[in-house]
Amino acid sequence: MPTRLQVASAFVELINARDVDGIARAVSSDTRFFVEGESPTVGRGRVREAWAGYFKAFPDYVVFMDEAHERADATYLVGHTSGSHVARELELVPSSVIWRCEVAGDQVAEWSIYPASAANRERFGLGVPTV
Repeated sequence: MPTRLQVASAFVELINARDVDGIARAVSSDTRFFVEGESPTVGRGRVREAWAGYFKAFPDYVVFMDEAHERADATYLVGHTSGSHVARELELVPSSVIWRCEVAGDQVAEWSIYPASAANRERFGLGVPTV
């Protein structure tokens, strides 16, 4: 059985490959995708559609992991992106995004995205940036 960090890291690889079918296989049937400030997307089919739409709109989207943290509740990846909906000058800031991954078995049960603000870093027990 893979570790939670291995599941989360493999999920990032699927995202970076823009592999919507792989993403759909990697998530649980009742998975939740949540971006802070937005309504969650629930269910494998809806999450697959959401990623397909995002990749169509942002075909150069890439996730860069700068930090990884294991906590009792989830795995937290902290990093930055390129090719997203975010302004380019913000994308280039290391450790500017938090991805929270809950794992059930070997599947992603929840993938949540938060800005890596000081308040969110404290909220999730991530300390000060390591980059």
